[in-house]
Amino acid sequence: MEYLQKEYQEELEKERGLEEELRAVSNEIIELERQRVSIEERKKNLRKYEQDKLKEQYHVTNFFAPSSRFGTPDDLKSLIDKAHELGILVLMDIVHSHASNNVLDGLNMFDGTDGHYFHTGSRGHHSELGILVLMDIVHSHASNNVLDGLNMFDGTDGHYFHTGSRGHHSVWDSRLFNYGS
Repeated sequence: MEYLQKEYQEELEKERGLEEELRAVSNEIIELERQRVSIEERKKNLRKYEQDKLKEQYHVTNFFAPSSRFGTPDDLKSLIDKAHELGILVLMDIVHSHASNNVLDGLNMFDGTDGHYFHTGSRGHHSELGILVLMDIVHSHASNNVLDGLNMFDGTDGHYFHTGSRGHHSVWDSRLFNYGS
């Protein structure tokens, strides 16, 4: 009889533990749902803000801290901690060469000038992103299909290209290609 009472007590303890775990999981689900709503609200606000600024989405807007539009630094820490608890690797892809030149969300003109992170005036302003993408495609096609043959005709081992006033330039180096020599 005493053995059964002990077993019954152990079962009750397990049930209480499971109840506590279930309560904790329920609270966590409620908190995650609250955060999801908050995140959806932030995304909605961000979409409104950036409808005409799609080109800026991948650009760094602050070299020193997360943007407040996405939450606080503690929000980011909490998100990363939660991901790690769940066994999820967090990889932050921050490309500092893609800084935002938007005055409203970036560092451009933070002191009244636009020469800190960009060329001043029109040389540092690229509003025709679609044209630049097209030029990249044309440039890639030219370098892959035309320029690798130039070495055979002009005897040089490289070329430098500056395509207009947009500041887009590149170097073609014949040593990057294997001619079987």
